[in-house]
Amino acid sequence: MTFREHAQSPFWLGTGRMLLSALLFSLMSLLVKLDNSASSYLVTFVRFLTGLIILASMSRLRMIAIKPVNLPWLAIRGFFGTIAVCLLYVGISKIGLGKGTMLNYTYPVFAAALSPLIVREKNSLSVWITLLVALGGCYMILNPSGAFQIKGIELLVLCGALCAGVAVNSIRRLSKTDNSYTIYAAFCLVGTLIMAGPALSGRLDFSPATWFILICIGVLATAAQLLMTTAYRHVRVAEGSIIAFLVPVLNAILGAMFFREKIGFWNIVGAVIVISCCTYASWKKQQEISVA
Repeated sequence: MTFREHAQSPFWLGTGRMLLSALLFSLMSLLVKLDNSASSYLVTFVRFLTGLIILASMSRLRMIAIKPVNLPWLAIRGFFGTIAVCLLYVGISKIGLGKGTMLNYTYPVFAAALSPLIVREKNSLSVWITLLVALGGCYMILNPSGAFQIKGIELLVLCGALCAGVAVNSIRRLSKTDNSYTIYAAFCLVGTLIMAGPALSGRLDFSPATWFILICIGVLATAAQLLMTTAYRHVRVAEGSIIAFLVPVLNAILGAMFFREKIGFWNIVGAVIVISCCTYASWKKQQEISVA
């Protein structure tokens, strides 16, 4: 198989793009933690504004077509997605790169639970089992001592995970009517409008380095989000969500490497479990493609 044929294969169009998206989201999270002098509102606002500018420029140059069709669901995707992103940044800044991301990335459970209602997708028993095992692995990374403890800020970030679950299902639903660029452009537009007030009313006198990091966050987020959005045209919500569990695993590793966040034996066991579940989900998808 040539490189061109491989790039156009169903596996790459779905699972491969989800994996690359996870890597870019982790790099974005690293930048969020690297310089947390800006508020979560401003980080979210700049992310959406950067994405909006990139997509508007591409549309202006006729590189892409932005043609909204399903306006109600575009608005739903934008609203819930914006809340999820903002609370993710709150978690990373206030709780830590590894733990903050892990709480947000419990969203696959909400996404899988809601998918039969929102997009009429039935999840097989193996998918549910894989999802729960991956969640257990995430819990080991989050709380290796085994004691169940949750603070107010952690509960708030979990609410963001619920919103992300709704947003992911809305992407899957919108993929039947709107192209990927339209879905993300609407997301950026709604996010920019919601976050403009809180972001611009706060401190803005940051160094050029901080502004550069904020713009890089926006660029990485745009690339990662577009990859994820296009991937959901080829993978089911539950399968894509399992692969997305790689983000908190990568973030836990990056947190330990760059910010001296503690990582112990059970953290490592949890990471191995999550990666194994992702590998199984990818293999299962490839088997389905081969049979078809």
